[in-house]
Amino acid sequence: MMLPSAPRLRRPVWGLMAFLWLVGSAGLARPAAQDEPEVQPAFFWTAEVEGNSRYLWRGIPWSDGFVVQPSAMMSWRGWSFGLWSNFDGSSGRGLRGLNELDFYFSFTKEWPGLTIEPGINVFTYPGQSDDDPSTVEAALRLTVPLAGPVSVFLEQALDLGAYPGGYFGEAGFSLEQQLHPAVVLEAAVSQSFGSKAFNRAYWDVSRSLLNAAFLRVSLTWSFGGGFFLRSRIEEAVLTGRPIREAAGRGSFFNFGLAVGLEQ
Repeated sequence: MMLPSAPRLRRPVWGLMAFLWLVGSAGLARPAAQDEPEVQPAFFWTAEVEGNSRYLWRGIPWSDGFVVQPSAMMSWRGWSFGLWSNFDGSSGRGLRGLNELDFYFSFTKEWPGLTIEPGINVFTYPGQSDDDPSTVEAALRLTVPLAGPVSVFLEQALDLGAYPGGYFGEAGFSLEQQLHPAVVLEAAVSQSFGSKAFNRAYWDVSRSLLNAAFLRVSLTWSFGGGFFLRSRIEEAVLTGRPIREAAGRGSFFNFGLAVGLEQ
């Protein structure tokens, strides 16, 4: 895999902006009423379009700037199928067209104290060079509630296609809190690990490492008719020294804004 160039840019004052953004939104939101837990219908679907300041995937910067990422998902009795795509606008010449199209298949099973989500991820790169071959992963996510809105999670992915033995894992704590009947806050802090095969394929670093630490925060506003608006921030701090050297910097930041429909 060939990474886009990552020039050294002056670090934005995103921390203060994110803090004010969260505090302001929380201050405007009234505490949510203690209603009965929402029951998910047997069948539902979502579609959204998200604009991001950077395409950031597992701490890897796949663009130098703005991207548009449409996606859609349908679910029936725990079985889910999704499509996700990327249009790169970082060239300065407008969107260059579709350069990634991914497919996701998963099953979600919930028990008291545990949620398990096995799945298959298929990555394709239309119009890309031979350095970006299509591949497939087996994936597994485990979630255990701790207290109130806080959970601990573990995500694992093993490449079964172009990069045999490419393993990526991420573990951390997540929070989901309803601030208002129409506003939901989600946040997570985590640490990732990449195997030698994964890091060689994506970073050109032939070592197993603790790749990156992540901070992710999002706010979702729901409107009538199933429409929603979501804003999110993500910071990836590269914790493996060889990866920092390969990237030419220590961290990457992304801000995203999405609009979508759920039925």
